[in-house]
Amino acid sequence: MKLNEGFLNSMHEAMTLLRTRGVAEATEAIQRAHCEGKASVQ
Repeated sequence: MKLNEGFLNSMHEAMTLLRTRGVAEATEAIQRAHCEGKASVQ
């Protein structure tokens, strides 16, 4: 199984935001990644 590199990059960004800017910013990054992933599947 090949992992989606774009999604992994988004999760890395979210973890960085969690450490530097807080939960709200990290949550927004995760939600953006989730929405982008749904769009690419369709």
